[in-house]
Amino acid sequence: MYNGSVLAKMDPYTIISDLWKHASHREKVKLQEMLGAFDATSVSSGTTHSGVDQASRWNPGNALGGICDYYLPLEMWFSSKHSPNRGLDLSVLANECVLEIDVESTGNLFKKSGTMTTLPTLLNCSAICYLTELDMETEKQFRNLQYSAGTPLTQLAFDTSHVIVASNQAHTAGANTVIDVKLNQFSGQVYKLVVFATMTDDFQTNNHRVRPIVLNEIQIKATGSNIVNLDNLNKKEDILEAYVNGGDMYGINQVDYAFDLINCNPQGFYEINFKHPQDFSKVSASGSVAFGQLSVPSLRVVIGGKIAYGQQSNNIASSSNHPVDVHVVAYSTTLMSYNTNSSGSTNIRSIMN
Repeated sequence: MYNGSVLAKMDPYTIISDLWKHASHREKVKLQEMLGAFDATSVSSGTTHSGVDQASRWNPGNALGGICDYYLPLEMWFSSKHSPNRGLDLSVLANECVLEIDVESTGNLFKKSGTMTTLPTLLNCSAICYLTELDMETEKQFRNLQYSAGTPLTQLAFDTSHVIVASNQAHTAGANTVIDVKLNQFSGQVYKLVVFATMTDDFQTNNHRVRPIVLNEIQIKATGSNIVNLDNLNKKEDILEAYVNGGDMYGINQVDYAFDLINCNPQGFYEINFKHPQDFSKVSASGSVAFGQLSVPSLRVVIGGKIAYGQQSNNIASSSNHPVDVHVVAYSTTLMSYNTNSSGSTNIRSIMN
């Protein structure tokens, strides 16, 4: 935030879907430990430090003390992973930038297990920034920036919006479920949509919150006509989608998903990219769709009713009846504008295309 306006925003579903979809195996191992991203299991408290022993790691009353460090990488538009030339230049700004964090209730994060009597509490929260020495050419470009009155400098950036477009939709085992919803919640130049479905959020009952399930079809329509038609996801088209969009997936023999029994296949995060083929950059402008100008945009999702070989994502449809939520994350192209007034005071704001 800067002067009350949002420069960039993300939420947990946006962050997890992106990191888990695009991280390498070695990054996932680190990410799993940083987030404590292990499936909830029934274990006794006071046992040793291990992957499946999540309850004991967090338990305030056991021998481990219940202190568990949590780290969440934030890959926003100024991340050096995207480009060293798009840093957030704090040195010239007239006021402070504010990192605003919302934390959910403990009841949606923890569940009492074993001899646990109390739930963990937040002890402290801080942001970590790594300072690095720039390459000579990069440093030269950075030092050549001129903040002149009346001459704004702009940087290509991105922003995200996450919406649960359909919630608590009934789904019956063995039968396909067709969900049609309006998609007019998004505006601006959208360059990527991430579509996924989960069981309706109820951690106390489900013991998980982010476990994408199998989809057979994804269609995006405008004025009734398809602009995106992925109608063969159950015939290995979802594997092709992962191949085209650079995302990870776990094969059918990876029953433990190569990790510590975490049942979250990145293949279940389906991406629809409007950029040029093979353009995976979040801060490029090779393609987008002006969603605000589409006429009656809508989304159709078909949740699979039975197992189709080639689909490795979690398939709740073949075993039991569960209500489901359909999530959509939109990535939009924005501009960051540094404006300097006549008194030499520089401010920054986001410009939506």
